[in-house]
Amino acid sequence: MNDFAWISPQPPKPAVSVAGDLVMHGLIQRVIAEVRPWTMVPDEGLATTIELTLSAINAGIPGDLVECGVWKGGCSFAMLLAQRYAFGEIRRPVWMYDSFQGMGAPGPQDGDHARWWKQRSLTIPDDPDKQNYCAASLDEVKAIIAHFKFEGFTILRPGWLQATVLSRKPDKKIAVLRIDCDWYEPVKCVLEELAPLVSTGGPVILDDYGIWEGCTLATHEYLAKHQLPWAIKSSPNDTGVWMIKTKDSW
Repeated sequence: MNDFAWISPQPPKPAVSVAGDLVMHGLIQRVIAEVRPWTMVPDEGLATTIELTLSAINAGIPGDLVECGVWKGGCSFAMLLAQRYAFGEIRRPVWMYDSFQGMGAPGPQDGDHARWWKQRSLTIPDDPDKQNYCAASLDEVKAIIAHFKFEGFTILRPGWLQATVLSRKPDKKIAVLRIDCDWYEPVKCVLEELAPLVSTGGPVILDDYGIWEGCTLATHEYLAKHQLPWAIKSSPNDTGVWMIKTKDSW
C-alpha cells in the first residue's frame, strides 16, 4: 500500500497538527530543505502548500497545479518534489507564471508600504533583504528545473500577469491555485481569470494575504463581488491563507 493512501480528501489541518505523523513530517521537511535556496516562503507556508497539493491529488481533484508569482520557483518545485516522494512519480505538472523581471509598480490600492518598497528598489539597487527585489531570470529558473530533472513537468509562462493570464490560460481545470503576486491588480486578475478554472474542492492559496494591503483588498472584493462563501483559513504563524472552492460556487 502507498504510504500516503491515508491522506484525507478533506481539506488538511494546518501543518503543525500533523507534525506527529513521522512519515508526512519527514517528507515535508525533506522537500523544504531541498527547495529552500529557491524560495522566500516560510517553512509553515511551504508545509501548507505541500499538504494541500498532496491531498488534492490523492482525492482525485481534477486539474493541474498553477502558481502565479514564482520568483526562483521553489514553491512550484516543492509541489512537484512532494509528488515524487509521496507517490514515486509526478502526477500533475505545474504552470509557472511570472514576469521573471521582478515586481511591477504598485497601484493606489496597495498602500504606502508597497510604494515605499518599490521606491527603495529604484533608489537602492542592492536589495538590503538579499532577495534581488524578487527578480529572477527565466534562464536561472530553467537551470533549477534541470537540476531537479523537472523537464516535462513545468509549463513556463513568462510575462506580466495581467497579459499572460489573459492570453495564455491553462487549457484544463486547476486542482491547486497558488497566488503569490503581492499587489492588488495582479491578484485581482488571477482571481477573476483563474479561480473559475479551479475544480470544486480545490484549494486557492494566497501567500500575501494580510501582508500586502492590495492582496488582502483584492481577495475580499473578489469574494464579495461573486458572493462566494469560501472560508479563509490561515497557515501556521500567519504565513499566508487558503480557501477551498465549494460546490455552490460558479
